[in-house]
Amino acid sequence: MHQPLLGAAIPLLIAAVIYACHCGRAPFWLLLAAPPAMLAGAVWAVIPDLPRLFGAQALYRRLATDPRTDIFFWHYSIDRMEAAFLDRWTPLFNALFALMLLLLLAAAWRELKRAEEISKAYRLSSTTDRTNPTDPADPTDHRPPPR
Repeated sequence: MHQPLLGAAIPLLIAAVIYACHCGRAPFWLLLAAPPAMLAGAVWAVIPDLPRLFGAQALYRRLATDPRTDIFFWHYSIDRMEAAFLDRWTPLFNALFALMLLLLLAAAWRELKRAEEISKAYRLSSTTDRTNPTDPADPTDHRPPPR
């Protein structure tokens, strides 16, 4: 569970920096790009473990002992530390993974709520009476003139 957490955390941290640079506003493209980027990072981090899933034990053992698999978000190094002391922290890693997803959903919820408030304010402002409702210079006023 350690590698997928790290793989998903890297795109989330990049998204958090972008979010902070936009003063706490998430652009729409960020809300669309962050979840697939997190998924891609998590999958990239476990690529060396996939041969074991598909029954290719020889390839898995070769990848598990090759330090070059650190290109997959330090997979080899984390595997070396896992047996020593990271396994006892697995529940914490699971909770951190859930927290990452909740943070992403909270940002999306906040942006949706802001967009709805802006839309509601726009609708209300377009239906309120203007100071001079029959101004002939206003082409958007389609109400009949007062009697």
